[in-house]
Amino acid sequence: MIKDNGVAPDSSVSVTASERNTGAAMDLMDRFEQATSGGPAHRPLEDRLVAGRRAQARRRITRTVSAVAATTAVVGVAWALQPGADPSSGDGIVASDASATPDPVVNSDLSDGVVPPPPTVLFGYDLNTARLEIAPGVTVVRQVDDPVPNDAVTSAAAVVTYEGERKWVMAAVVRGQSGWASDLVATSGRSFEQWVRELTVLNTRGMFSNGPYEPGWVTLDAAGMLTANDGVTIVEQSSPARIDQAPANAPSAAGTIEVDGARLCVVARKLPGEDADITYLAETEHRGCGDAVPGIDYPGAPDAS
Repeated sequence: MIKDNGVAPDSSVSVTASERNTGAAMDLMDRFEQATSGGPAHRPLEDRLVAGRRAQARRRITRTVSAVAATTAVVGVAWALQPGADPSSGDGIVASDASATPDPVVNSDLSDGVVPPPPTVLFGYDLNTARLEIAPGVTVVRQVDDPVPNDAVTSAAAVVTYEGERKWVMAAVVRGQSGWASDLVATSGRSFEQWVRELTVLNTRGMFSNGPYEPGWVTLDAAGMLTANDGVTIVEQSSPARIDQAPANAPSAAGTIEVDGARLCVVARKLPGEDADITYLAETEHRGCGDAVPGIDYPGAPDAS
């Protein structure tokens, strides 16, 4: 469900339907097109490959009780996990009817003039109750409910403002088991709809894993080249990866893939005596892959700051 809170359309939100995002993914694109207007188109990949080096993204762990924190192979999301569930699919997007509220939703908690400390999570779910919690000072401009097409997952994504800055936020939870939350500074060169799709594809299956999750979208061969598995398209790749992503003597590659209507960055390497390490990232957060993705730590890696 899309909630438009009566604020002028967000010029930083660019939503354009792409022919490659078909089926259920198109449903979400239609919903964003109905809820937003204006804004520039998503920049071509070639332009974004040379733009930026660090994402302006933060990820924070959701509030948990008696939970064990674990990091998945899909790097960049902080998780709260409790064991005991079967894997499940995150494919597709389920649309719902749109509704509107007359005013922006402002969450304020400034009793007695006391300014609270900065929130750990701007927009996230309580693990045990699956209740959506919005931090004080956050104004929800536009919200989409249940963008993750899985009956076991409660999810929401929104355009918000916080301390004068426009942000995109998304969160999901499997009640009593696992959850994650993410926020990103919104800019005119990015697509909110595509970011939501990327996080859905990156994170949904891992919510049902009892440990680190490897989606198996690509493999890395001994020569340092990526090979796509079923349902995945390699858009571009370069080998070797940058020296701060993998040492010069290790097979490595960086590139861009398309899977389930999402475009993702991938950095892969095989360090001596170890299995191949493959990291997937939301392409929207890095404005292109290649030189725009961050360094991935390894022993002896040069400082990439």
